Amino acid sequence: MSSPSTSKVDVLIVGAGPAGLVSAVALSRLHIPFRIVERRHKGELAGRADGIQPRTLEILSSLGLSAPFLAHGSQIHRMVTYMPLPTESGIALVGQSINIPIDEPRFPFETVLPIEKFEEILQEDLLENGHVIDRGTVPTDLKISESTDEEYPIEIEIRHTTSENSNTSNVTEVVRAKYVIGADGAHSWVRKEIGIEMIGEQTPHRWGVMDFTPDRGTTFPTTRAKNIIQAHEGPGGVLGWIPRPGGQARIYVAFGPPPPPPTPVEQETVNGTSTTGSDGDDIVGLDDTDARTMIEGAMSTGFGNFSVLVKDVTWASIYRVAQRVASKYSHQDRIFIVGDACHTHSPNSGQGANASIGDAYNLAWKLALALRHKSPQAQNILSTYESERRPLALDLIAYDKEMFKLFKPELSTPIEYQRLWERGMGFSSGVGITYGPSALCIAPKENATFRFTDLVGYRLPPAHVVRASDWQPVHIHDVVPFNGNFTLIVFLVENLKSGFDSIQNVWMKYGRWIDTVLVKKGEKEEFFFEDDAYLMEPAFDGNRLYLDTPSRPGSSIGEGIYETFGVDSKADAPVGVIVRPDGYIGAMIELDEGNTDLRDYFTGILG
Repeated sequence: MSSPSTSKVDVLIVGAGPAGLVSAVALSRLHIPFRIVERRHKGELAGRADGIQPRTLEILSSLGLSAPFLAHGSQIHRMVTYMPLPTESGIALVGQSINIPIDEPRFPFETVLPIEKFEEILQEDLLENGHVIDRGTVPTDLKISESTDEEYPIEIEIRHTTSENSNTSNVTEVVRAKYVIGADGAHSWVRKEIGIEMIGEQTPHRWGVMDFTPDRGTTFPTTRAKNIIQAHEGPGGVLGWIPRPGGQARIYVAFGPPPPPPTPVEQETVNGTSTTGSDGDDIVGLDDTDARTMIEGAMSTGFGNFSVLVKDVTWASIYRVAQRVASKYSHQDRIFIVGDACHTHSPNSGQGANASIGDAYNLAWKLALALRHKSPQAQNILSTYESERRPLALDLIAYDKEMFKLFKPELSTPIEYQRLWERGMGFSSGVGITYGPSALCIAPKENATFRFTDLVGYRLPPAHVVRASDWQPVHIHDVVPFNGNFTLIVFLVENLKSGFDSIQNVWMKYGRWIDTVLVKKGEKEEFFFEDDAYLMEPAFDGNRLYLDTPSRPGSSIGEGIYETFGVDSKADAPVGVIVRPDGYIGAMIELDEGNTDLRDYFTGILG
C-alpha cells in the first residue's frame, strides 16, 4: 500500500463558510500562502445567516468587496413595531424608527444577502486570485509537534470524498502547516481535536423560521421594513419580519417551551448537553412541511387583521438556540478557531455571520505579521486574537440573552425590543466594538492635549479628507488599505516640521511596516508643495498628503477630521494616530521632539 502524499502550506483553513472564506480572502490580500478545505460539496449549505451589519460591510469594503454585496443585497433602513389592538381584533402600528439610528457608520443600514450568494461572491474572488476550495475534503487526524524548531509543526491527515457518497474515500493526504484556522462550524472537528470545550447552555424555547415570497393579495403594509410584531396570547405571540432581496421575506416566530421532546434527527453531546443540527441550533424533529404548517399557523394568528399570503417557500425550520462560547480560542498559538466554532447564539441580535467575519479579519493580519516578521514580539501578538475577540463573544451572549427575553411573548413588547436595539446599536452594528489595552492598543498619556483620548481601541471613525495633489475628496477608510501594514496618520500643526525627526527615525527602522498619511488643516487653494518640499521625502510621501477643507464651496465633505479626533491645528506638536492593519486605532501620540512613544509602540510589536 502506497504512502499518502504530503504537502506543505503556511496556513490551512478548515471550513469554507463565511468565517473560512473571509479568512482566505484576507490572507489572499496579504499574499500569504494558504489552503482551504471543506467537507461540503458544491451546492450544500451549512447555515442560513443572511444579515450584514454596517461594520461588516466596512470590512468587506477594505477587501474590495462591498460593491457586489451592495449590488446583490437589499438594505434595511426602517424598523416598525406592531402591538395588539385592545379589542383583540388584530394588530396596529405603534412605532417606527431608523433601523441604524446612529451617525457613525460609513454604511448606515443593514444589508440582507442570501448565504448562497454571500459565499458565491467570496468563492469567485478566491478563484479570480488563483485559489480553489478543496471540497469534499474531510480531516481525520491532527498532530502537533512539540519541537519549537519545526517549521511546519502541524500535521493533518485528510481524505477526499465523492459527492455521491461522503463516506467513500478516494485519496488520503497529509498536510503539514505552520498554522491552522478551524472555521468548521458549531460542531467543529478542529475544536474537538485540540480539546477546547464550549461553555454555556441551550435555551428551552422553540423558534420557527421560514423564507418565502409574499404573494399578491397580501395586505400587511410594511413588507420592506424590519418588523417586530406582538400578537395576542397564543403560539407565535411574537414575530420578526426581515425583508430579503427579490421581494422575499424571512419570518421568525417565538413558540415558547416545547412539549416533551421528540426523537432528534441527529444527536451529539457537547459538555453533557444534547445538541443537534447546524450552527449550534437544536433542530426539533420536524420536516420542512410540518415546520411550515406550524409557522403559517402562527402567522395567521399573529397578523390578525392583515393577511400574508405565502408562496415559494425555500426553507422552513423549527429550532432551539445554543448560547455558548469556547473556553479558549487557540492551542499553542498555532491552531485557532473562528466563527461558530467558538461561539453560537440566536439570530435575534442580528449578528449571524458578522461576529464570525470579525474573528477572521482580526486573526488574518496577525498571522500574516507573524509569518513575515520573525521577532518574538510579532509572534506574541497572536495571543491578542483571543484576548480581543473572546470578551466580545461573551458580551454578545449577554446581549443575546437580553434580546432573547424580549421575544418571549409573556415578557415583553416590541417597543422594548426597539429600545434595547437602540441602546445596543454600537455593539450590534459593530461600529462601537472596542479592544482593550495590549501591546496593540496603548492608552494616551494623561496630559495629552488632544481631547478624544478614548478613541484608542475603536475602529477608525469615518470622515472625508481632500487629497492635496488633485483635490479629490476621499473617505479616510480608503486611505488606510488592508495590506498588512500599520498606518501612521499625522495631524500636522502650524509649525509643520515639529516632530518630524522622530517620525523619520521610526520610519528608517520600521518603514517596511508603516504607511504614512499626512493631514493638514487649511484651504486647498493656499497649499503649494514647493513651499514644503520636505513633505516629499520617503518617510512622508507627499502623494499621501490630505487636507481638512471643504471639497467644494458650501460643502462639508472633506472638512472636520481634526474635530473628529479632537486635535488642535495650532498646538505645539503634531499628533500621530497609529491605525492597525484591521482599521482599529492602536495609539494616539503627541509627536514632540525627543518623544519616544512612537518608536516604543513599534518596538513592542516588531522588536
